[in-house]
Amino acid sequence: MHCLSGNSTMMHIAMKSGMKIEYAYGEADAYLSLTPTDQTSIMAKMLQEQAAVFDYAIKRQAQRASQVFQAFMPTLDVA
Repeated sequence: MHCLSGNSTMMHIAMKSGMKIEYAYGEADAYLSLTPTDQTSIMAKMLQEQAAVFDYAIKRQAQRASQVFQAFMPTLDVA
């Protein structure tokens, strides 16, 4: 992340996130160090992605089914 060192809101977010902050010439750069990936984290990410795709497909199918039902159901206009 790159910002002015006087930007207290962004500096607070960087510090709260555990970023390493380097100051130079009135500007600040913040770096987030991540742990290296391993087989467990790769598999967890793959399973999360599959679960998200499945969840999206279920919700999209439910929305389309609702649209079909609404198209065939007459609406009552009360005047």
